[in-house]
Amino acid sequence: MTEQRSANGRYRLLEEIGRGGMGIVHRAQDRLTGQIVALKLLHLDAETADQTAADQTLRLDELVALLIREFVALARLRHPHIVSVLDLGFTAAHQPFLVMELVAPASTLLDYGRGASMSARVQCVIDVLGALVYLHRHGIVHRDLKPGNILIGADGQVKVVDFGLASAIGESGRAVGTLRYMAPEALVGGEVTAAADLYAVGIMLYELLIGTHPFDAPSPNLMIARILGTTPDFTLFQRFTTLDAMRAADIPPDARTHKLDQVTLPEYTPASPELMTVPIATPIDAMIAPTAPAPTGMSLGAIVARLMHKQPDARYPDAGAVIADLCAVFALPLPAETDP
Repeated sequence: MTEQRSANGRYRLLEEIGRGGMGIVHRAQDRLTGQIVALKLLHLDAETADQTAADQTLRLDELVALLIREFVALARLRHPHIVSVLDLGFTAAHQPFLVMELVAPASTLLDYGRGASMSARVQCVIDVLGALVYLHRHGIVHRDLKPGNILIGADGQVKVVDFGLASAIGESGRAVGTLRYMAPEALVGGEVTAAADLYAVGIMLYELLIGTHPFDAPSPNLMIARILGTTPDFTLFQRFTTLDAMRAADIPPDARTHKLDQVTLPEYTPASPELMTVPIATPIDAMIAPTAPAPTGMSLGAIVARLMHKQPDARYPDAGAVIADLCAVFALPLPAETDP
């Protein structure tokens, strides 16, 4: 068996199941245990690395560091809604790879939402929030929460994946992440807190329930301006005025054309504006416009508006509080982990 079809002799590579700027994910078999796993193989050739450096984004050594960081972040975590990491190694060609549990067949959050009832979509978000309760309790911020990093298996099990950008709570520095889900303070290099993850949950809830991105824009620069300076239309949630109306809203987000999709570039392509560095030229507070008045009271719109508040201190104090409000609005029992 050649190295192209195996990783370090132990893992037999089967079919490719995913691809991005950082590398390729294969379905693979562990020859020692017989287990079928997901193997992420970093692949960035010299030409791509040179282009990356010229674009002042992530260099090859930084990408390797991200993969190692992902392993370190995941190795000590054990939660039903967080993908389990199994191994880290290097091929004979010195390519690093990460081995994780395989979630297959799986759908991303938005793909799953297009065919699911409203209650099922909200339950997925509650599961993601349960994972965040655990992560934040362990001092970790994901920093790249987005629908593509939330997988739902055929059995409905939700898994949060891809911890390459995860960091300790309170870290700051250059802005990295996926533009459409980055919090305003993250965009301008502010302190990274759990509030940035909750902001991303708010964006995903908006997309899941309304069917469009709240800051749809034809270009990355315009999207940044809208994230920092405009307030989404939360009146769209007024149709969800009662529990019966919410449970009856089982027509999921459809495949209508989103302007945002026209500017989406491959995930983790180093030259992409989505995985970006934003220079800090002015004070953070001066760059972020105040949030316009949001819906009040216990309502779905008010929950999403609070999650998406432009000032991190005005968002929910923690993921558990979001779970409590969602369960109250939908008359659901609190999950065991979040019971008082």
